[in-house]
Amino acid sequence: AAYATTLVADAFDCSFPASMRVLGLFVGVDRQLDGDNIRSLNFAAEDAEALWATFADINEQFGSGAPADTVLLTGEAATVGKVREALSGLVTRSKQTDYDLAVIHFSCHGVPSGQLVLHDTLHGEEVDTGLSLRKVTELANAIDVQRMVIALDACFSGAAAGHRPVRPRAGGHPLGRGSRAAGRCADGARRRSAALVV
Repeated sequence: AAYATTLVADAFDCSFPASMRVLGLFVGVDRQLDGDNIRSLNFAAEDAEALWATFADINEQFGSGAPADTVLLTGEAATVGKVREALSGLVTRSKQTDYDLAVIHFSCHGVPSGQLVLHDTLHGEEVDTGLSLRKVTELANAIDVQRMVIALDACFSGAAAGHRPVRPRAGGHPLGRGSRAAGRCADGARRRSAALVV
């Protein structure tokens, strides 16, 4: 937790407050319902869990956060419906209590159309069964907090920062087994004191 507090303080060029309350959603998709067509990401759930534990520990360390302030969704729980529900829950909580920081993290596949591939997303039907980055940013913008970090560990996540999609290499779908998707890009702050890391 001490390392994480140093990172957060450095990110916002400020000294760390005597108390802090973090609101967060941490999503790691390491298993796909359509596993015959979408390859698994071996460490996505572990990455999300490690970040969730760090920020849950910060809340516990300062004694100001509740367990429901930080939500972890991995494996079969990381469905489009549950993620949208959790994001909507962050919006509601942010209007009921003051938070110092919101953190939203996704570790999953992404596709050029700007969709995140969650547990129940189907190959070839990502637009209809995935979670659009537009929806993620729409819900994130509704969270009432002064500082926010969004971390997208997914191919083609630059769509969240307004970048045009990059076409996958010739010879297949970006999620197909054995393929290597191209097109990662990064962008800076998107609002107030927010940082977007993609």
